[in-house]
Amino acid sequence: MATKRLVVLDFDGTLFFTDVPVSMAAKELLGKPMAVSSVRKLSKSVKGKVYDLAFSKYTSKSRPNLLLINKIARQGPDHRIIVLTKRGDRRKPQTWDLIKANGIKFVEGIYSTDNFDIGDEQWKLQKMRAYLKKYQRISLYEDKKENIDYIKARLSSPKVSYYLVSRRQIKRIR
Repeated sequence: MATKRLVVLDFDGTLFFTDVPVSMAAKELLGKPMAVSSVRKLSKSVKGKVYDLAFSKYTSKSRPNLLLINKIARQGPDHRIIVLTKRGDRRKPQTWDLIKANGIKFVEGIYSTDNFDIGDEQWKLQKMRAYLKKYQRISLYEDKKENIDYIKARLSSPKVSYYLVSRRQIKRIR
């Protein structure tokens, strides 16, 4: 039977909590620990350096989102489950290592890009448009409400369900 449903998981802040690695990298580079929300507001070049260090040196400090993992692990065999992340292709081996080290077996693929000229939400919208042509239903799990709002406003398909993920809950966005 062909796969009819696609589950799309963001990685950082969704499948894994990466606040600690980001904060540790910010402390090393900038002299003070910073919340992810503050790092996101830094210039593109500084933010890139923080994330590069976080994901190369401190990635082992990332923690799996057990709430999401337990939910996704219950999906049926007609679901294809992938990770869609702007971590960059060069970080794919480390991302796979983290997934495997935490016993997550349901992820079938990691899709990323090294094109940092396009925003996270724009890139994910492009990928979601392509997925709509292949799947009957898509569920998107994301920790950034602004990404969900951006994609939802431009995709407007009843075939897509959106879920906002936080540490303590997974909330469907209507």
